[in-house]
Amino acid sequence: MAKEAMYKRVGLKEIAQEVGVDVSTVSRALRDDPRVKTETTQVVRRKAHELGYRPNRLARALRGGKTDRVAVLLSPPQVRFASPIFLELLATLDQLLRARSMTLAVFAAHRRDEERDIVRSIVEDRLADAVVIGRTQESDARVRYLLEAGFPFVAFGRTDWPDRHPWVDIDYAKAGRLAIEALMQGKPARISILAAPRGLRFADGYVAGARAAASELGAPDPDAWRIEMTEAAGEELAPGLFRDGPRHAIACIQDSLAFGLYRAAAREGR
Repeated sequence: MAKEAMYKRVGLKEIAQEVGVDVSTVSRALRDDPRVKTETTQVVRRKAHELGYRPNRLARALRGGKTDRVAVLLSPPQVRFASPIFLELLATLDQLLRARSMTLAVFAAHRRDEERDIVRSIVEDRLADAVVIGRTQESDARVRYLLEAGFPFVAFGRTDWPDRHPWVDIDYAKAGRLAIEALMQGKPARISILAAPRGLRFADGYVAGARAAASELGAPDPDAWRIEMTEAAGEELAPGLFRDGPRHAIACIQDSLAFGLYRAAAREGR
């Protein structure tokens, strides 16, 4: 009997009995309802934590359509690797959601052409209350669908509609400029840029910024190699790049590409 009691799920009723308020007050307090006094909310939350209370998300979803879950869509090739920036984004998002008694759900697309269907499933099957997407394109089909559906989302990257939805982004154009400025200190005879495939907004900005800086500084017009941002892609491209000798400077949009170059250089004894 003691073991059964130990694993009994704590509900709103048990918290209400412990605190000495009614169940509706507990429910409101756990939702931070402003109708509940701050002191009462604090007492309820503290007692809920002590008792190990966990909200019944399934019941809430069935009752009010809320899942207390945010979905993140991993675009290919992120199902095989994830950049340090994106890993930090996931870790921070998970921490913030857990502080609000919410959870993070990760959905992985193995092909670009299946991403819109995954997003549609998240929306129509009520798998989450909001979604985070990355690797945005200028006219992004996922963003267009989410805007038409009126579903909450944030894009990690800009689209053609930056005034119609929330987004966060890195200034990749500036990053491209800074990369060329740094490389020019070595007075290279040739410059190559390794960036993600065409159509990805952040990569297009990086290449444009790099080429603008090269033009302003009187540098050779850089070659742009639009490849996936993986170590394998960098390593595969390396032999051709190395043939031009030490005065060939290379700017990589992401560390993983540079790691691939380093691995190839070590193998060739460079």
